[in-house]
Amino acid sequence: MDFSLLSFWLIATAIRLLEAMRILLPIIRQIVANKKFVSNFFDIIKKFNGKKLDTTILTIGNLVGDLDQDTIFAIGVVYGPPDFHAPKEVDSSAFSLVYDQGVDDLNRAGIHVDKEQYRAYLRDFKGDLLAYGQPESREGLYIWYKPARRMITYYHP
Repeated sequence: MDFSLLSFWLIATAIRLLEAMRILLPIIRQIVANKKFVSNFFDIIKKFNGKKLDTTILTIGNLVGDLDQDTIFAIGVVYGPPDFHAPKEVDSSAFSLVYDQGVDDLNRAGIHVDKEQYRAYLRDFKGDLLAYGQPESREGLYIWYKPARRMITYYHP
């Protein structure tokens, strides 16, 4: 057999093998990662088998109306995760109650504002409202009142 022909065949075969490995390598990596994931998943099941678990749920929204998203953790077995709502979702016929409840909540906390101050705050507010509690019976909506650095009642039917 001609040495140059054998060399050419060996080089061509090596190139084809390298090309096949280049194609197969991501598939092999995915199989290994899947096997590792499934193995870890079964380890978790074995570790917690028979133990009562809760579920921590991450909820993301914009409470304060700035450019950053806010993160809230909730236990999701007894209570559902908190919901975020835009203020425009609230029926405008409830605004009188909204003003009364917000001002009352602030005054009870020792933060004295009148309805006009609170109305001005709401007019400029760019954040989301928060609802939490049992999914079947959410307690009401709450708003971040930045001057007091706390959540207060927005609307509670």
